[in-house]
Amino acid sequence: MPSDLLHQITQLDPGSTLLDAKLFPQETLFLEAKE
Repeated sequence: MPSDLLHQITQLDPGSTLLDAKLFPQETLFLEAKE
């Protein structure tokens, strides 16, 4: 699952969430719901 890598990236650069949202919309929604 890319969720772990995506989570690490967003922790380092929260701004990257915008880009990741386009690549992994479901993963991003999961992270946003988790937060």
